[in-house]
Amino acid sequence: MRERMLEIDGGLLLTLDALLKELNVTHAAARLGITQPALSARLLRLRQLFGDQLLIPASSGRGMVPTPHAAALQPELAKLIERLREFANVAQFFDPATSRRVFRIAATDNPAAILAPELIPFLKAKAPHIRLAFVLPDKARIAAHLEQGDIDLFIGAAEDVAGGLIGRTLFDEAFVTAQRKDHPRGSKPSIWMSSARLTTS
Repeated sequence: MRERMLEIDGGLLLTLDALLKELNVTHAAARLGITQPALSARLLRLRQLFGDQLLIPASSGRGMVPTPHAAALQPELAKLIERLREFANVAQFFDPATSRRVFRIAATDNPAAILAPELIPFLKAKAPHIRLAFVLPDKARIAAHLEQGDIDLFIGAAEDVAGGLIGRTLFDEAFVTAQRKDHPRGSKPSIWMSSARLTTS
């Protein structure tokens, strides 16, 4: 049975999906843009692969009804087809002018506040449909979130980045302290330097 399942292609999956939605061979064939005999041949193949009738004539004589097996398959079938669509879209050429992708950027308040004012207008001009979502980074899981696709970019201190990730320095920032004149600590400079780093997997 497992070996036979490997013979199922995208056309058969779409055929089963159309049949379960239309419950009518003629309407399902029209939905797929194929002839009714071609759809009937696909249904026969599906029945052979699943070892089940999948759809049977309705008692009213009009249309078809799914078998319990087919009814159980339908929710998972919809998820599988959607996943295949997403898989196919990954290979498409990225066009910033038409893309509607949401990019998730993990960044703390400071780098987000520095970069967003210039980055957002630039993207609006070059990629008007793209959206940015700034999220707070979980520093312990930055690498895992990048690998899993939960975030697309991480912007933060260089020391927060695990080895093996691709990154580049965006800017250096300095924190200074202000004090009153004649403060007991004296006039010695007190500066803390940090580099902000953009990182991808």
